[in-house]
Amino acid sequence: MIYSTPYMNCRATTRGVFKAYVVFFLRYYWEKNGKRFSPDESDGQIAVQPGVGTLIFARPLEEDEGYYQCFAENTVGTALSVKVNLRKTGEWHSKYT
Repeated sequence: MIYSTPYMNCRATTRGVFKAYVVFFLRYYWEKNGKRFSPDESDGQIAVQPGVGTLIFARPLEEDEGYYQCFAENTVGTALSVKVNLRKTGEWHSKYT
């Protein structure tokens, strides 16, 4: 049996013209079905790629199905992704909505 490993990319960059070198640290977080989602509560089945907000589903379960949205924020503001629908249709797929 072939298992696919679905993932959802989430990466933001900061742009701007500055007279001095300024770093805006980004913090990523996710919502699932409109509520704050923490991959730490998934018993290691879902991980976040270090340095970016990409979610990786090592062993997706049926309860992982739903709409996910990534948020990247810093002191300047918050950027958000489109909502992604993770669902099982034979194999696992993620689809942007």
